[in-house]
Amino acid sequence: MTQNQEKIVQILSDFVTYFNTRNISYVLVGGLAVNFWGRIRSTLDADFIIDDKQLNYNDLVNYLQSKGYEITIEDLKRGFHEKSNVTIWSGIFRIDFKGIYNNFAKKTIESAKTLNVLDMSIKVDSPEFLIISKIIYGSEQDFEDAASIYLRLSKKKALNLNEIYKLSSKLDISDRLDLLLVLTTEEISEEKLEQIIVNLKPFDFTKLDEFDY
Repeated sequence: MTQNQEKIVQILSDFVTYFNTRNISYVLVGGLAVNFWGRIRSTLDADFIIDDKQLNYNDLVNYLQSKGYEITIEDLKRGFHEKSNVTIWSGIFRIDFKGIYNNFAKKTIESAKTLNVLDMSIKVDSPEFLIISKIIYGSEQDFEDAASIYLRLSKKKALNLNEIYKLSSKLDISDRLDLLLVLTTEEISEEKLEQIIVNLKPFDFTKLDEFDY
């Protein structure tokens, strides 16, 4: 492990340790979660959804400042009040928090899987919810991430395919799931994939607010 990788693991450990010891409901999502499910690619940040209602702002800020992170109570309050990211820079790596801003985020936390990796116990986005989240946001990278996870885990029979189809149906993204399945069986050029994505039906993000599962 390189020196930078060791620093990133330590940064991740700082946050996970805080959430675990304070019993804060959370889940790691995004690119780093993709890595934990077997698709190794570079990422410069860790994205968390956390239950901000469980936070003691003073305690969190004091803890992070004691670890050398620059963050204020005002930063936390502003981010959660505006339902945006709370971003904490550490020099080589970025930590982003989001609160439970919709019903889908709430269920994402509830469906998290606990993995014992890098000498820590960490709650990671379930592969099923991660795949669905990736095809909702739907960049080329997102679809490639989702296809890689789908292929890798379905071969190991470690993926709940029924849950993926159910989530797809509830969120009305069957066209996006169809594209994902095509990507698992055939090569599509970057240019063609980009064009297909452009022509997909735009996702209605109000469905995340209304999500009932």
